[in-house]
Amino acid sequence: MELKQEKIQLNHIETVVELHVIFQDYKKINTWLKTENLNFGGASPIYLIINGKGHKVLEFIKGARYPSEIE
Repeated sequence: MELKQEKIQLNHIETVVELHVIFQDYKKINTWLKTENLNFGGASPIYLIINGKGHKVLEFIKGARYPSEIE
């Protein structure tokens, strides 16, 4: 159980790092995380992360390098 929890936490850190690479602005990251996104069925990325589906968010943002690709 502890190993799974560590993996989840590492995914969260990696997600934030990837978002910083794309947006380069913590306010934009905060807004993006809280905004409902059609790419996630209308759920906000933070909702997915909180509910154990952060890997979906990470996969999505890893495919993008510019904000326009994930907005």
